[in-house]
Amino acid sequence: GGPTVLEGRVARVEPSAFTDVTALGVQEQRARVVIALDASAWTEGALDLGDGYRVTAQFVLRETDDAARAPESALFREGEGWGTFVVAEGRARRRRVEVGHRDGVWAEVLGGLSPGDPVVVHPPEDLVDGARVEG
Repeated sequence: GGPTVLEGRVARVEPSAFTDVTALGVQEQRARVVIALDASAWTEGALDLGDGYRVTAQFVLRETDDAARAPESALFREGEGWGTFVVAEGRARRRRVEVGHRDGVWAEVLGGLSPGDPVVVHPPEDLVDGARVEG
């Protein structure tokens, strides 16, 4: 598509994966995905695309306006729920949080944090409420 971003929808994900070896010799599991380009793509030069082209794609699985989020690496299990450490006045403060959707990197925070609250990423197991932290 050139410098233009082409939008589309996932039309099909093949039901089984296959193993492929990269140029560096790394084995990867891959699955074919068929994308149906939006109609506007055809007016923006996508007709130049041919069969068998490879693409770099970014998949948006869920989109929410003004969602509060935190790195998943700042969260830990607390019984059946989730917790995190918020940094307040140079101290770690344990806080229970309500978590929504997660993607492996970020977690939607439905409650327990305010926008802009700094959190401790990768908190050590021996970190306790009230401990001094630097950041």
